[in-house]
Amino acid sequence: MVITGVMLGREADDWWWWEGARFVYPEIWETLRDFLPEAEQKDIKTAYLKRILDPDPDVHGPAAIAMLGWEIQTLDVWPDLEWVADIHQSEDIVRSGRIFAHYAFNDFFLEKDQIIKRMDRIQHIPAKIINGRFDMCTPPRAAWDLHKAWGKSALEIVPCAGHRWNDPLLAAAVIRATDALKRAPLDE
Repeated sequence: MVITGVMLGREADDWWWWEGARFVYPEIWETLRDFLPEAEQKDIKTAYLKRILDPDPDVHGPAAIAMLGWEIQTLDVWPDLEWVADIHQSEDIVRSGRIFAHYAFNDFFLEKDQIIKRMDRIQHIPAKIINGRFDMCTPPRAAWDLHKAWGKSALEIVPCAGHRWNDPLLAAAVIRATDALKRAPLDE
């Protein structure tokens, strides 16, 4: 397996996405927070998820756009500001936001620490785990923890890379890993 952008669905991962990354992106996070009325700003995760899952397009559309604007600006070392400026309400944006909200609202349908606790089921499968050092959506800590729990894994943290495969450094690491996988002998 080749895996990038590890998100284990743990409380710490969830906290980082909604709250922790604000220490790196304070001005962008405040824009995310300030989209909400003051009464909803104490728990922005719940407020956003409820808004995005609301059936009213005047409620879920703007919330999905605001949340996507936050995410886009934390994906890459050099965010695509034209992409941010061009965000507009569309079925795809709303659909993506609602899928994310559905999973996040339901704790990704995982029990506490379920992935790490059940690693015994796939210990026999070799894996290359790749993460950008500056991936602010799925920071390297989750990749590190997965690697430590997965005996047959190798970990590569790519310096100066972000989250998305269009990052040339991350893409090069993924291509190297998949090429190596093609050449690897199959276990009997």
